[in-house]
Amino acid sequence: MICIRNGLIVDGTGKPAFEGDVIVVGEGKFPLADTLYLNRAIVIRGAGSGKTTLQHKTTQDSRAVVLECDGAAIEDCTITGGYLNMERSKNKDAYADYLGGAGVLIKAAGGRLSRCRITANKSNGNWNMADGIACVSSKAVVEHCTIDNNPTGGTAG
Repeated sequence: MICIRNGLIVDGTGKPAFEGDVIVVGEGKFPLADTLYLNRAIVIRGAGSGKTTLQHKTTQDSRAVVLECDGAAIEDCTITGGYLNMERSKNKDAYADYLGGAGVLIKAAGGRLSRCRITANKSNGNWNMADGIACVSSKAVVEHCTIDNNPTGGTAG
């Protein structure tokens, strides 16, 4: 189980995750009540993209995952359920950055996705958004991932 408490990532034992930790997540669907924001060198390792799903469950405008550390990584997971409404966003960060990435945004400091599936994330807006994943860093690494079924509601394709 992964959850976020007071802005800290907490593993299945209820203890906060620290720099250098690897959180191993078993098979199943794991709801994310908020954006999973990795800005430290923490690795989240699933049991396989067809076996471990990180499912964003919020009803508000927010990305499923944001990576902002070159040591931050998500491996062997499916990431789904991110949603950005860029037309009427209440999320000022999402609205202001115009970057897209409803599923995953890899920001300037970098991050890594390995053997993941990014699917069923959505944005709505009249900009050319990357609905599944957006990378705005030369330190971003996306390897052996499947990115599919991430529709846009605006004029982007």
